Amino acid sequence: MNTRYYLTSFYNNEIRQTQSYLGALSEIRNNGLIVWNVNGVKVDVFTPELYEIFSSTELLVKNMDTNENVVINGKEYLTTYVQAFNEGKKYFESNFKISADTLYGQNAAIYVRDIHLNYFHTVHNPSYGEGWVFVKKSYAIILTHSAIKEYGFYSGIVSSVDEQVKKYAKLFENFDKCEHSTPVTTIEKQETKADRLKVELTKYGFFELPKVQALSELNQNKLIELLGSKGMPYSMAMFKHLEYITYLNRVHFNTSKNRDKEIANWFGKAQRTIKGNILVLNSKSTEDRSRYTSDQFIEIVKTDYEKLK
Repeated sequence: MNTRYYLTSFYNNEIRQTQSYLGALSEIRNNGLIVWNVNGVKVDVFTPELYEIFSSTELLVKNMDTNENVVINGKEYLTTYVQAFNEGKKYFESNFKISADTLYGQNAAIYVRDIHLNYFHTVHNPSYGEGWVFVKKSYAIILTHSAIKEYGFYSGIVSSVDEQVKKYAKLFENFDKCEHSTPVTTIEKQETKADRLKVELTKYGFFELPKVQALSELNQNKLIELLGSKGMPYSMAMFKHLEYITYLNRVHFNTSKNRDKEIANWFGKAQRTIKGNILVLNSKSTEDRSRYTSDQFIEIVKTDYEKLK
């Protein structure tokens, strides 16, 4: 039931060229979602990728246990999604249902702030992104019933929030504006460099990479610690080994300049430093190898990665 399937056509962007995908993308851009009626039960789907999974009876994937290319029925995952979606709606109803006292009382602003933080900022699962709203910005490139359950559950929560925002438009008129300066938490946490890096990497699909997915959660965190502490040349060499640079080029950035600028922000380094350390990873590059030294770490990162497996 929980075999891991790698969505090869999604990773290579082939799926984004199909008419079905483009139609789903257009509907989501216009309406924010696709409403799916499953045996009289309506659920919301927020990304064209999930739509393609659920609507395909012949989904080309790679079995990550056997390394074989196989065809599966994506519709089999829809039942898991529907069940989890309803669980998410029930969770929101139980934990965040608005009362008349809140709606018209002095605690209204605190209530909206709490929903805002959970919706946009709180990391509920480190493998995904900030806030419940990650379901509108990502999908599971490693397909399992567990992953679909996560997306279904948080999609149910997001659907409930969106309904409430529409229903109480006046109360939530500034809901999507980040006016707070410091999140309200019961326990103040000292954010480390690795913590900040993990948040940024999550936004850009790092935890969807097959080589990252192959690690335990504990060793995924150790990997982030290495990236945050070993220096820029090491980090770029590890990105190369994990095929993360290729992934960023295919999925998130249409130019290397934009990619390097974003990576520079993650690490607090100069954009030119990022560029140089990526270029020298190509053996044919004429970049200054005395100044940019990531190629010297190629074998080192391979060894470090194997120790984490």
